Amino acid sequence: IQIPDGRYFNPPRQPRNGVMISEDGGETWQLHGDIRLTEDENYHGWAENNIVELSDGTIRMIIRGDRLGGVLYTAESPDGGYSWPKYAHKTTIPNPGSKVTLYSLGNDAVAMLHNPNSSHRSPLALWISIDGMETWPYQRVLVEHSVDEGGNLNYPDGFVSQDKTMLHFAFDDNRHRAVYYGARLPDIARMG
Repeated sequence: IQIPDGRYFNPPRQPRNGVMISEDGGETWQLHGDIRLTEDENYHGWAENNIVELSDGTIRMIIRGDRLGGVLYTAESPDGGYSWPKYAHKTTIPNPGSKVTLYSLGNDAVAMLHNPNSSHRSPLALWISIDGMETWPYQRVLVEHSVDEGGNLNYPDGFVSQDKTMLHFAFDDNRHRAVYYGARLPDIARMG
């Protein structure tokens, strides 16, 4: 992603998390952070992360915790992505160890596409926070089940329209079908 100051961020996917930052349009990259999900040095689960910038320049990260109790993890960088804590914080947000995607809606409003289930990759839901990912007052299931009985809804990704009224995204329905979806976003001003 590119943030307003022009820097590019690329969260690497590895058992330990951080961000790669480019200050020269992507010519060179520097890795910042080595965030762990557990003290177990032998843990090697998938730990895909996604980031969003808040209004004060803080970078918030959400992390898939593969095989770590069915919840998401978070970490925060107070200085624009340069420094990170040693350990991520375990949340109570259910997730089966699947990819999560974050979208900035302006100020501290954040949309999140994910599977809010601790053991299965369905349903696929849209959650919205208006306080920088502290609480999630808006929660809506977009797709309840795969077209295949017992199938998974995987890897959502997309973009928010310029006017912040629509979320356009695609997801993988049980590893053999790409589905394109448009979801109307609520009026954030009315949520506060």
